[in-house]
Amino acid sequence: MNTGHAATAYFGYQAGIQKISDALEDEAVHQKVAAVLDETKQLLVEKFGFAPEIQQAYVDKILKRFANPSLPDTVERVGRAPIRKISVNERLIGPAAELAERGFAADNLVAAVGAALAFNVESDPEAVVLQQQLAVARGDREKTDALVTKLTGVAADHPLFDAFFSVFAQA
Repeated sequence: MNTGHAATAYFGYQAGIQKISDALEDEAVHQKVAAVLDETKQLLVEKFGFAPEIQQAYVDKILKRFANPSLPDTVERVGRAPIRKISVNERLIGPAAELAERGFAADNLVAAVGAALAFNVESDPEAVVLQQQLAVARGDREKTDALVTKLTGVAADHPLFDAFFSVFAQA
């Protein structure tokens, strides 16, 4: 659930949408979030042997819950603390890394990390620090490599390192 919530916040923020429920009304955001949840569903099925149809029912339930206009969640509130949310074993990096280590694609989770890197909310101290760190590393391969590892915990020899480098370099 936390992965989908964070992805909704970051993709919604990129689209200029304020409420989580409104973000899922946007077809492009909805498709991106659903794709992220498909990847995490695949991980849960592979890792724990859950039935795919049960996991899909859970994904559908979560998407419906996030889309509930009665819930007041904003993308800024849910997206808060992006450095923590892109750290190792957290909601985006953890499942992406595990999928890659199992030989599966994690392109949509990587895209969600890229969206998290664009989260630039002045009232969020972590978002401010993140933007400062990205600015210092921008255009410098060595600094960007170091920042990827520092923030995500993913080493240069990990199967997803190059994908993470790419989204960091574009941020």
